[in-house]
Amino acid sequence: MPKKAWFDKLWSRVGTAENERWYVVGAQLVAILTFFLALLTTFIGEQRLRQEAISNTRAELRAVLQRLYTLPAEDVKLRLQISAETGTSQPSPVGGYVIAEQHMLIRHASELLAELRELNGQVYSIEYGLVAHGLIFQGDFNQAEALFKEALEGKKNVIDEVVALRGLAAIAFTRGDLTKGRETYERTIEVTTRHAPSPDYAVRTNAETYLLWTQTELLQAECIPALQQLQSGLQLVAQVKPGLREGMKEQFDQLIAPFRVVCASLQLPPGVGGSGRD
Repeated sequence: MPKKAWFDKLWSRVGTAENERWYVVGAQLVAILTFFLALLTTFIGEQRLRQEAISNTRAELRAVLQRLYTLPAEDVKLRLQISAETGTSQPSPVGGYVIAEQHMLIRHASELLAELRELNGQVYSIEYGLVAHGLIFQGDFNQAEALFKEALEGKKNVIDEVVALRGLAAIAFTRGDLTKGRETYERTIEVTTRHAPSPDYAVRTNAETYLLWTQTELLQAECIPALQQLQSGLQLVAQVKPGLREGMKEQFDQLIAPFRVVCASLQLPPGVGGSGRD
């Protein structure tokens, strides 16, 4: 066989082998790409299902919180209606059902919050706050504290942090740990002052914190600290812009009457609800 013919035949075999090898590699690449495409499709599908689950859970949570928010007003309206019809101020016969529904709603809201966290869905500070305060109402301070701590860890902005800190301060006072409660309120004031988006926001928010702090001290019959926080809050209210100042001043004025009842022996200084008792 001539050398050229032998070489051509050998080269044709090599070419065929190479073509077969590339064909096999190409098939493998197609299989790999198909596999990753299937994984991507599965991932996208799971993400869509997760987003739908988050959306449905949040919608249900909002409905529960809305019902929880309107329930006390409906209870009061029903009590007034019964009193008007009977001419007495006897407790409403359905009061027990209202309380039972309130407990059920709070528990259900807690479960929905847990579902949102498991789905890695964002839980807003107002949602944490409403559920936690409901738990405080039921006397479940441990779970309420856990929710406020979760809100604090997952804070997105200064509003989230302030809501969580205020809640933790209230729980500390309720448990009788006044030192921890005051330290937490002080931390709330400091956080707001440092990280507020504007000076006006810092003034308003700190005034609201002093208002809550005063109420909490009064509930513990701590008259001198309550008066100190009341005065600090009123000083900030004086710096609030007109239009908002009047409403905040009215909220502080509403504390004067209970202050005089709880702290009857303590004389209010001039400029704080008058200089004496009415």
